Amino acid sequence: MHGKGRRRRAAPGNRRRWTAAVLASAAVLLTLLVQSSGTAGEAVRDGRGPAAGPAAALPGPGHGGPRQGREAAEPPPCPEGKPPGELDPARMPEPPAGATVTEVGIEGCAVPMGFADVRKLGGAMMINDPARPQLIQLSINHQMVSAPGYFQIRHLGRLTFPDAESTFLAFGFQPVTARVEFTNGPVTIVTVQRAGEQPHTTVGYDQWLRLHDVRVNGVPWDVGPDCRTAGPVDTVLEGAAHEYDVLGGGTLRGTVDIPPFTGCGSGRDDVSPLLTAAISGPGNYVEISQSAVCSGDCRVPDLPELPRH
Repeated sequence: MHGKGRRRRAAPGNRRRWTAAVLASAAVLLTLLVQSSGTAGEAVRDGRGPAAGPAAALPGPGHGGPRQGREAAEPPPCPEGKPPGELDPARMPEPPAGATVTEVGIEGCAVPMGFADVRKLGGAMMINDPARPQLIQLSINHQMVSAPGYFQIRHLGRLTFPDAESTFLAFGFQPVTARVEFTNGPVTIVTVQRAGEQPHTTVGYDQWLRLHDVRVNGVPWDVGPDCRTAGPVDTVLEGAAHEYDVLGGGTLRGTVDIPPFTGCGSGRDDVSPLLTAAISGPGNYVEISQSAVCSGDCRVPDLPELPRH
């Protein structure tokens, strides 16, 4: 019997197993932080935007590309045809009564790349690594909406990102690697211009994250095949007129909420709550640079310059 007010102590074996699980989980979480050879910098944020000021403006064709010597590969050519999927009505502002809608749709593509902060971890994850760049396939001017003193252009996109991956020393001595897979829904891009105002662009899409291929000190650590966010990351990025237009490219910014994780672990070891506690939550800043759109005779877009992060 235990005296009143005394707490039963866990068996040493149980304590050791719990400590090992916590440390292993923490090591896995650290793999989400990208140390990108000086491009990302320290990237510690308070969720309000870049610590070092606005991103650099996108250079003209032929002058783009990642800064600071990071290796880059040529993007793939633009896919043929228009992207699959439909515009999301919930992401399109209601036009004035009597507005007319014209469907056009011009095939094109561009390269978006940048960084997404993981606020709780104080670091950033690279989006669309320039060493393996992928595209956003576009239907430019998919719909054009007009009314007196009002103009709205809707573009449809399909966004493809390579897995984000990293290898470094967790706790200063433990080598850890992991990958993050991105699954994106159709992209709705809307530019609105009212009489006497500058145009403003909003880019919106749903994105699911999956963690996989985790190794601790070279040894696989099984988080299961379906360790992912329980729901989509509702991604909304904004482009101001002086920094961004769809055809010319530029800088997009936003803040997202990361949903809880589910399905993480193997057997009876469910580490989803640990991942949720360490990663999930609001205030995760995202900054993307988009290249100029490649269309017509152009088949391979330039790389944009990575944001100053």
